[in-house]
Amino acid sequence: MQKFKPVCFFLFFMWVFPAGAQDKAGDKELTGPDTSGKGWGPLFNDSLSNAIFPAGVWTVREVVHASNIEDWIPHSVEIQIADDWSEKWSKVEPSWQCAAIFGHQPATKHIVKKPGEWNHYTITCKGRMIWVALNGQLVNTCDMSLYTSAKDNGA
Repeated sequence: MQKFKPVCFFLFFMWVFPAGAQDKAGDKELTGPDTSGKGWGPLFNDSLSNAIFPAGVWTVREVVHASNIEDWIPHSVEIQIADDWSEKWSKVEPSWQCAAIFGHQPATKHIVKKPGEWNHYTITCKGRMIWVALNGQLVNTCDMSLYTSAKDNGA
């Protein structure tokens, strides 16, 4: 009976705290939340009539932007939004293309929709981990603890 208690405790512990649970999120979370519930809606409507922007350009003001390496925010990143179909962006290094952790890590798949079609992102951040889903597919997983400098991208 004495040997049974440690085994039961071990099995219970492994059930409650599975290996690697702190670094992973559920697949459904990573590819997109259920947006059918209360409080969810598109950022802009289809006609963009609710967007505030100068002619030809739109902006969103409620974001953090840091491009000054003197006042660099550690562990801040840019998730690249680029038209990989264009001649310019199709030829740049992969960590500058769509769904890349800009300058750090390229996307694992190139599934950007053609010009004229909307792409959809889900960006999930938990601890130092970032997951990027593009058009419903997980295309990037990044451990930000690997990147500690504003000047060196760790590559």
